[in-house]
Amino acid sequence: MKPLRLLTPTLLFAAAMTMVAPAFADPSGAKESVKTAAKTTGEAVRTGGKTAGQGVRTFGRSVRGLFKGGPSQAKAEWKQGAEKTKATARQGAARTRAAANGGSSGSSGAPAASGTKVEKASAPAKPKS
Repeated sequence: MKPLRLLTPTLLFAAAMTMVAPAFADPSGAKESVKTAAKTTGEAVRTGGKTAGQGVRTFGRSVRGLFKGGPSQAKAEWKQGAEKTKATARQGAARTRAAANGGSSGSSGAPAASGTKVEKASAPAKPKS
């Protein structure tokens, strides 16, 4: 899985720079800035991981749909999975934004971004055989 190997050093560098840069900008509040940056980076990495995992599941379900029900079922599985992936990414983005703004970084239902309604994704319906 070469893309992941290439992306990991980039993510680590970005995380390090995100945590270090605020310390140089404001020496008086450096400790708090580093804490906020660490929380934000943690949420961003967590969001990326969850979203990537959801994307992999979407791909797997669409391939399964292709073999079980043909192209139409694969397309339906893909669209359903894409909606779940979008919802996961939006929820994570809201948590990351909250962490960046000094809010809590828990999954306690952070508000959605810009008035977007985010619902918890449900399990896909089983196809009729």
